[in-house]
Amino acid sequence: MVASSGCAAASESLARQGMSGSGLWILAQVADDVDLAEGVGYGTGLSTWIALVGGLMVVAVLIGVVFAGIRYVRAAMAKSSSAPGRMLPPETRRRVDEAIAAGDFDVAGDLLTRAEALEEAAEAYLKGGVFVKAARSFEQAGSRPQAIYCYKRAGDHEQAARIYEQMDEPRAAAAEYFQAGAWERAAIFYERAKDMRRAAENYARARRWLESARAFDAAGMPREAAEHYARHVEHYRADHGGYEGGALPEELREQARRAGELFREAGEIQRASEIFLAAGLAQEAAETLRVSGDFSRAAELLIEARQPQLAAKFLEEAGEAKRAARMRAQVALADGDRGGAAEHLRDAGELEQAAELFAEVGKTEQAAELYEKLEAFEEALELYLKIPRYAHAARCAEQAGLLARAAEYYQEAGDVEGQLRVLELQGDFFRVGRLRFEHRMYEEALEALSKLDSRDAMYARSLELQGDVLRAQGRAEKAYGKYRAALGNREAELATLPLLYKMGRALEDEPDLPGALECYSKVLEVEANFEDASMRVGAIRKRLRRGTLTGRTSSGLFGGGATEDGEVARRYEILEEIARGGMGIVYKARDTVLGRVVAFKILGENLRDNETAVMYFLREARAAAALSHPNIVTIYDAGEQDGEYYMAMEFVEGTTLKELVRRTGALADDKVRHILLGCARALQYAHGKGIIHRDIKSGNVMTTRDRSLKVMDFGLAKFLKEYQNNHTQQVGTPFYMSPEQIIGRDIDFRSDLYSLGCMIFECATGTVPFFKGDLSYHHLHTRPPSPRSINPGLSEETDRMILKLLEKEPDARYQSAKEIIDELSGSVVMQA
Repeated sequence: MVASSGCAAASESLARQGMSGSGLWILAQVADDVDLAEGVGYGTGLSTWIALVGGLMVVAVLIGVVFAGIRYVRAAMAKSSSAPGRMLPPETRRRVDEAIAAGDFDVAGDLLTRAEALEEAAEAYLKGGVFVKAARSFEQAGSRPQAIYCYKRAGDHEQAARIYEQMDEPRAAAAEYFQAGAWERAAIFYERAKDMRRAAENYARARRWLESARAFDAAGMPREAAEHYARHVEHYRADHGGYEGGALPEELREQARRAGELFREAGEIQRASEIFLAAGLAQEAAETLRVSGDFSRAAELLIEARQPQLAAKFLEEAGEAKRAARMRAQVALADGDRGGAAEHLRDAGELEQAAELFAEVGKTEQAAELYEKLEAFEEALELYLKIPRYAHAARCAEQAGLLARAAEYYQEAGDVEGQLRVLELQGDFFRVGRLRFEHRMYEEALEALSKLDSRDAMYARSLELQGDVLRAQGRAEKAYGKYRAALGNREAELATLPLLYKMGRALEDEPDLPGALECYSKVLEVEANFEDASMRVGAIRKRLRRGTLTGRTSSGLFGGGATEDGEVARRYEILEEIARGGMGIVYKARDTVLGRVVAFKILGENLRDNETAVMYFLREARAAAALSHPNIVTIYDAGEQDGEYYMAMEFVEGTTLKELVRRTGALADDKVRHILLGCARALQYAHGKGIIHRDIKSGNVMTTRDRSLKVMDFGLAKFLKEYQNNHTQQVGTPFYMSPEQIIGRDIDFRSDLYSLGCMIFECATGTVPFFKGDLSYHHLHTRPPSPRSINPGLSEETDRMILKLLEKEPDARYQSAKEIIDELSGSVVMQA
């Protein structure tokens, strides 16, 4: 037990001394051979002691080996934690140690370098302050941070930057290049590091102006960017001695443009304009000055740059409109555009020269207007007559004192007031009276005619005209007296038949039927077919036989009043003839039932021969009679009277648009729009009732003295079409026909809108869209000219609306008259 305890204690002691498990294991094996419990005094042998001592020696050796192994492993681990090195030969180690001991670290480092102990060499160099060699050794050993440190200690920042570059650390590389004074390399790496401001500054130090400009631009520093762009351009100019042909290469122009833009952005307007101009960018330079409000200087720059058109624009903005116009005129003349030059000269107030140029290029109206402004009335007069523009010509003739010609031209223009004024100045009271009578100014007509005395050559005719006026006023007895005085002692002959006929009409109005019969009979003795005298004689004889009004209205819409013998009384009493046409004769008549004056249209014999056509005529007239609208001539009645088919309509005092355009030519824009609006309202109402007009044209629209519009002949187109189907005679003209009408397709309301477009085109230009050649082909295939190209006074809006009405395809036109009304009403609101 004591022995065992001793062995355990020995083992524990050895363990504390660092003995390994194997050593303990050997010692234990030796101890096992000694029985300590027996003691030495009981005859322990020599061999036993020798074995014990040998075991102890073995254990001691093992312990030494273990300690040596531990030290080796620790040294190896220490070496493995630093850069790999190699075991130095003893001789080299000795020499290194001697050099270090002597403080000659450079030599030690060289020895270590040759032995490829780079890390140890680097440390030696570092201790000796040989920083470049230390840096190289550290770099070769892979210790880049230590290499950078040593290069920086050595002042070699470019090498430090190079290593940072290899380590992909652009900002650090840039800083080292900056320290080395390698500005361009520093800029490149600051740019890679997204530090555009420092990149720009270093490019500038390197005098790389374009790169510095771009970097400043990217850094959001417009003022600095502009300066460097400008320097780049200036250095290019200095290096190249200007530019061939005075123009910069395109790339350089863009750089100059950017410089100017940035100066402008920075508020340096003068610098911006200067660099723009130096780069040949005159327009940009001028625009810069214009934005700053310096219009005059901007214009001057453009003049210097030979850009007069743009200079003129800026002069206008500067309030120098006349100077701008003169400049444009010079440009136009240089380009051979004499018409354009004339327009600009007119705007510049150079009227005489402008008028001459307008006349030369055939712009007669513009030339005439300018001569009129210059009070060269005779020159203006002759030019207006060439167009012709009779109203303008009349005005010029009056101003020039050519009163007879003025009266003639006022008449052609339909300017009643002007004509009357000139005639009164001439003292031509007969023509004054006749003109006033024609325009239903009855009292004024009588007053003028009364100024002629019996010695005047026109006296007899003035008496006749007074009779006409009095009869129109319903003063039949006084009218007969004037007619009788005008006839004097002359007998019935061809020259006096009109007077005798009028005397008969006046006596018929009295009524003095026998006297009227006598007058008509005298007429018929000389001319059997004079007017309707024969018909009137027959009617008067019937009335004289019955002693009352006879005749009948067999198919009137409302009918006449019945007499005691069951016959229907004559309802419409004819007063005078108004017009004749293809459909027959139109009279002014009195409705004896309702006591109102009507327009009484009697169909011609060529129309009433076709029973089917007459049936259509009566049916369509009845449909149209349902229309009641301020812009539609109302149809009161239709039927048969005395064997004649008739239509009784609202009597309108005025003139047709066709006659108006014939007299005055193209109408003003506001009048054109007024006519379009009135007609559109009429069509909207009729279309809403399911009625298509089918024959909208200028001859079917009347304008009254108060400028109101009346569309006539609703319902007659179907009748005319039926007549045409049964006769070879062509009815109407194709000037206003829609493409679908021409090819015989079914039509709808949009056909009326096309015809309306043709009519409004005529009002706006003085002529229909197509007036010669194959009209059907043109309506189907030819695009109409722009109305503004004929009448420049039209607005763009009116021009657009007319062309939309004239679209060949119905779907491309306005789809209803209401669309036209809405558009016109909207434009009126906007103008207001």
